[in-house]
Amino acid sequence: MNILRPYSLSCNYFKDELYLSCIIYRIIKKEIIRLNKYKTYMIVNCLKN
Repeated sequence: MNILRPYSLSCNYFKDELYLSCIIYRIIKKEIIRLNKYKTYMIVNCLKN
């Protein structure tokens, strides 16, 4: 039983790490999309004037 415990612990840790990196990736992706929209908006505005 003691032999298996560190493994399950590391497995949980690994899952948490994956979850965290997934959240971070989502946030970054959202920000990039927002930035791209903003940049496009600025360029269009610039061309209009």
